[in-house]
Amino acid sequence: MTDQPSLFDEPQAIALAEKAIKQVGLKADQVWALEALKVVQMLSIQRHDFTTDDVWEWMNQLHPTMTTHEPRAMGAVMRRASAERLCAPTERYSKSLRPECHRRPIRIWQGL
Repeated sequence: MTDQPSLFDEPQAIALAEKAIKQVGLKADQVWALEALKVVQMLSIQRHDFTTDDVWEWMNQLHPTMTTHEPRAMGAVMRRASAERLCAPTERYSKSLRPECHRRPIRIWQGL
């Protein structure tokens, strides 16, 4: 036996996920992240439920030339939006419509 933690240790997996999201958020373009947060705030006011697909769509409409080198940074944006009580995660999911996501399940968020 080694002292290496199991890959299936839930607390370890949660801690690693949190660390990865934080690192990605720190490396994201900060102007992009702030604009994405504003979009989340607008969606939270205008809609009861929304997904990150909606955030991406609005970002593309409002800021067509603005990008981030790390699309996973949207997770950090959503965590921050949740911490700031702009929205809350639900236990519901829908399939992403973004081609690069290959219809993977994405969380539905509730505006607060």
